[in-house]
Amino acid sequence: SLTVGITGGASDTISLANLGPTRIDRLGVATDTHGSYALTVEGDSFVNGDIYRSATVTFTHPDYVFESYFDGISKANPSYTLPNLFEVEKFVKSNKHLPGVQSRADIENSGRWNVSKNIQSNLEKVEELYLHTIEQEKKIKRLEDKVERLLLLLEQQEEKE
Repeated sequence: SLTVGITGGASDTISLANLGPTRIDRLGVATDTHGSYALTVEGDSFVNGDIYRSATVTFTHPDYVFESYFDGISKANPSYTLPNLFEVEKFVKSNKHLPGVQSRADIENSGRWNVSKNIQSNLEKVEELYLHTIEQEKKIKRLEDKVERLLLLLEQQEEKE
């Protein structure tokens, strides 16, 4: 059965049991317009469960970040390279948003925010941050080792004097 909210707060139940398989190409909930979208919901939405994206839809999962870094190239996204933090800083300073992330101006101009692409770009940025953090940890370790060696040399030099 399908529960339908009626204007004014009441609800009614419509049984689809006797209809057999039913295809609804476009559905508007709490709206009279849906444009070219399969589902348009005006107002808040609540889902008690997971939301999945079909594996048959083309979607480049951001693991290409790790593939590119560790393997030198990604089959999923051959043009991707990890940006260095100086490039990111320059881009952010100029554009006031992260590279590869939809800007507020783009959202305001189009009137739409692509949540799927936002999730993808957020994961890409998280993976990039992990790689930069790993690199920084390695650099810190090398510098700590170097400082330790220099302190040891200094200590040995002081003992000679």
